[in-house]
Amino acid sequence: MLFIDTKTQNPYFNLACEDYLFHDFNEDICMLWSNTPSLIIGNNQNPYFEINIRKANELNIPIIRRITGGGAVYHDTNNLNFTFIKSRAEPYENLDFSLFLMPIIRALNENGITAELTSRNDVLVNGYKISGNAERIEKNRILHHGTLLINTDLFQMKQLLIPHKTSAKHHFTKSVPHQTANLNDLYKTGRNSKNWFELLRNSLFRQLRLDRYSLSTADHDKIMLLAKTKYMDKHWTFPEDLPHAFKKSAYYTCGLLEADFTAQDNMISNLKLFGDFFQIKDITDLTDAVSDVPLNIYSLEKALQPLDVSEYISGLTTTDFIKFILSLMEEL
Repeated sequence: MLFIDTKTQNPYFNLACEDYLFHDFNEDICMLWSNTPSLIIGNNQNPYFEINIRKANELNIPIIRRITGGGAVYHDTNNLNFTFIKSRAEPYENLDFSLFLMPIIRALNENGITAELTSRNDVLVNGYKISGNAERIEKNRILHHGTLLINTDLFQMKQLLIPHKTSAKHHFTKSVPHQTANLNDLYKTGRNSKNWFELLRNSLFRQLRLDRYSLSTADHDKIMLLAKTKYMDKHWTFPEDLPHAFKKSAYYTCGLLEADFTAQDNMISNLKLFGDFFQIKDITDLTDAVSDVPLNIYSLEKALQPLDVSEYISGLTTTDFIKFILSLMEEL
C-alpha cells in the first residue's frame, strides 16, 4: 500500500487527487490530508437542503461535491482527513467500514485515546462523534475516507450546516444522535493537527507496511486538470435541474431519503433522489426505472424487477423503496 501526502490544503486538489488515484491507479493507497475551510457534500445530496449557502458565500467558503455518499461535512485546517483505496481480485459487493476504521482506531488507542466504532460508521470518543465516514465502490475497487475533528471551529461548522427538519417521516426506531466534539476538547493532549498527522502516519506505517509515493509531475498535472474541469465546475456541485416542483423526505435505517420530482396523471417524472445514504451503483439507474411509471405496486415491482435496490441505496429494501415512491403522491 502506497502512502501519499498531497502537501496541499487546497480542497479542490485533494478531492480530485482521491478521484484520480481511485480511477487511474491500480495500487492500494493511504492518504492523510487536510483542507482550508470548505464544505464537502455527499454525492447524493442537494446543497440547497444541506448548506447555509448565504453564509458560505459571505465567508467565501467553497461548497464542493465529492464522489462518495453520506452527509455534508465542514473541513478546516484543524480537521484531519484520511483516505484508503483498495483493490481485490473479485468485485466488492458490500461497503465495509470496519476494515478501514480499525487501523485509525488502533492508532488513536496507541496514543492514549479510547475510541470505538458505531453501527452508523462513526468513531466515538467518550460518547462524542469525532469522525464521520463514507465509501464508494466501483467493481473491484473501493474508496473509504473519513474526518477527524482535532480542533475544528465547531461554531462555524454549525452556522454553515443545516440540520434536517424533524417533519420527515421515520420508518424505524429513532436512535439518539451523537453530539460532535473535538479530540482536543475531550483529551487535553496539547497536540495540534500537525502533531496528529505525524502520530497517525507513523502508526499506519507500522500497521499497514506502507511505502511512500510522491506524486509525479504527470500525476500533478492530471489532478489539476480534474480539479478544474470537475470539482471547480459549479455544475458539478449545483446541477442546473435543481430543485424540482415537489420535495418529500423520510428517514430509514439507511439514512435520510429526499425526493425532488414533478407529478402528473398518477406518475412522477424528473425524479432526483438525495440524502446521506451510501450507494454501490449509480442512483440514476434507479430513478430512471420508476420515472413515468404508473404509481401502483404491480407497475413499480415490474419496473424494479431487474434491479437490486440495496445496491443503489445501501440498506433499503425494494418493498420500502416502493412504499416511499407511492408516498410521494400523498397530500400533493
